[in-house]
Amino acid sequence: MESKAKLNIVCAALALGIAGDALLRATPWGINALLCAGALAWAVGWTGRQSKQTMPVADYWPLLPACVFAAGLAWRDSATLRILDIAAFWLSLAMLVWRAQGMLFTAVGPTKYLRGILETAGHTLVGFPHLMFRDIAWREMPGQIALKQASAALTGVVLAVPFLLLFGGLFMTADVAYQQLILRLVRVDFVELSEHFLVGMGCAWLAGGYLRAVLFPAGQPPVISETGRISSLGAIEVGVALGLLNLLFLSFVIVQFRYLFGGADLVEVTPGITYAEHARRGFFELVTVSALVLPLLLGADWLLGAPGRKRAFRAQAAVMILLLFVIMTSALQRMRLYQNEFGLTELRLYTTVFMAWLVLIFVWFAATVLRGNRAPFAFGTLISGLATIVTLNILNPDALIVRANVARTTEGRHFDVPYAASLSADAVPDLVSLVPQLKTEDQQNLISRLSARWRSPTKTDWRSWNLSRSKAGRAVEQLQ
Repeated sequence: MESKAKLNIVCAALALGIAGDALLRATPWGINALLCAGALAWAVGWTGRQSKQTMPVADYWPLLPACVFAAGLAWRDSATLRILDIAAFWLSLAMLVWRAQGMLFTAVGPTKYLRGILETAGHTLVGFPHLMFRDIAWREMPGQIALKQASAALTGVVLAVPFLLLFGGLFMTADVAYQQLILRLVRVDFVELSEHFLVGMGCAWLAGGYLRAVLFPAGQPPVISETGRISSLGAIEVGVALGLLNLLFLSFVIVQFRYLFGGADLVEVTPGITYAEHARRGFFELVTVSALVLPLLLGADWLLGAPGRKRAFRAQAAVMILLLFVIMTSALQRMRLYQNEFGLTELRLYTTVFMAWLVLIFVWFAATVLRGNRAPFAFGTLISGLATIVTLNILNPDALIVRANVARTTEGRHFDVPYAASLSADAVPDLVSLVPQLKTEDQQNLISRLSARWRSPTKTDWRSWNLSRSKAGRAVEQLQ
C-alpha cells in the first residue's frame, strides 16, 4: 500500500514537472509562479489524501504563506523584493516539512532551524531517486506483467535512439531528397526539446523529493535531533569573556562618540571623511557586530546549560545589547545623513529596513533568551522576517524611493532621472504622477526614458503577467 502511495507521488511529481515546464520557462516570473505554487499545494493535498496521511489538515497552514509569497512575484516587480519573496516561499515550504516531522516551532533553537533548512533542501534534492529506486517495490505493484512489458518497450526505445540518430543522419547526408523529406516530416528543434526536458524533469525531481519529505517523514533523517553538549563552560569563564568584550564595546563607544553622533557638520570639518565613507562604515560595523554578537550570546547561553549558572551571563549580555543599540543608533543616524544628502536608493532603503529588523530581533532576544525562555526565539525571528517581507510588498519600496526623491526637489536637491527610470515597474505609476513636479528638462528626460522602456510594443507571454508591469504600461501610455 505504501508503494502505491509513493507511486502516486511520482505521478503527481511528473504532472508538476509538465506544469513547471509549461509555465516557468516564461520569464520573468509573474502569475506563472503563483499558478505553480497552487499546483504544488494541490499536489500536497491530493497525495496526502491518497496516502491517508495522518497529519491534521490544520497543520498544512504553511502552504498559505507559501502561496502568498508566490503571489508577490505576480504583484511586485522589484528585483530585491522578488528575491525576498522566493526566499520566504522556500522557508514556508520548509516549515511544512518540519511540521510533518513533528517539529514544534516554538520549542526549538536557531541551530535546529538552520539544520532543518539544510536538511529540507537535501531531502528535496535526493528524494526523487529514492522514490524511484528504493521506496517503491515495483515487483509488488498491480499489473506487474504490463509494467514489465512497458519497461521492456521503453528500454528498447532508449537503446534505439542513438542508432536512429546516427543512421538517420548518414542517410540525410547521402541523399538530398531524403533529407528534405525528413525535414518536412520531423520539424524538431532539438535545443528547445532539451530545454523542455531539463526544465520538466528538474521540476518533477524537486517536486517528488519535496512531496516525499512532507508525506513520508519517517523515511527521512530526523530534522530535529538532540545532541549532547560537547563541552560546558562555567559562569566565571563566560562572565570574564563577556566582561572583556563589554569593555571593548564601551571603549569604542566612548572614543567614537563624537563621530557616532556628530552629524553632518562634524563630517564636513573632519579631514579624510566623506558622507559615503561615514555611512558605509557605520553600516558594515553594524553588520559585522550583529553577525558576531548574536551567535556568541546564543552559544554562550547554550553552553552554560543550567539556569542557575546564567545569572551573571544575563547581566553581561544585557549590557552588551545596550552597547550594541548605541552602535545601531549611530548606524541609522549615519544612513539618514547619507540619504538626506544623496537621496534614497534601493540599497539605502533595504539597509535601513534591515537595521530596524535587527533592533527588533535583539529586543526579542532580550525578552526570551535572557529571561530563560530560549525556545520561542528562533520561531519569533523567523515569523518577524516573513512579516517584514510581507510589509515590504505592501509598502512598495520602489514607489517610496520615487516619492522621497521627488520631495527632495522642493529643497533644491538634484533628482537623479537615470536612476529613477531604472527602477522596477513598481515605481512607474508614481513617477508618471510626479512628473509635473520636476524641472522641465528632467520631465523630458524622464518621459523619454520611461517611454523607451515601457511603451515598446513587445509581445509578452501571459505566463509572465505581473500586476506592476501591467500598471506601468498603462501609466506610460498616458504620457504625452
